[in-house]
Amino acid sequence: MQPLLIYLAVWSMYATAFTRILDTGMNRILLIVALFIGGLATLPEPAFAEDISKQQAASIAQSRYPGRVIDVKLIDNNTYRVKVLDNNGGMHIVIVNKQSGNIESAN
Repeated sequence: MQPLLIYLAVWSMYATAFTRILDTGMNRILLIVALFIGGLATLPEPAFAEDISKQQAASIAQSRYPGRVIDVKLIDNNTYRVKVLDNNGGMHIVIVNKQSGNIESAN
């Protein structure tokens, strides 16, 4: 009977230790996951550049063709059409992307 009690006592200690190891391992995993998710939640929101204004579109067009800006119109909600009268009397139409400020076409 005594060997059985010793066996049960030893088995109980191993079972308790094994359970604690498993709990610790699981807790570590849960802690890592919680910290990761919490870290993602505190990241700053991405900064998006604002659309350029009509005045900025006019300046961009004038950098390509120095002269007088005759007209700036927003077309298709994504681009500006800028008409520039150059110093030699030539008329130029410059299409400027509203989001990036890049010249899409010019003539």
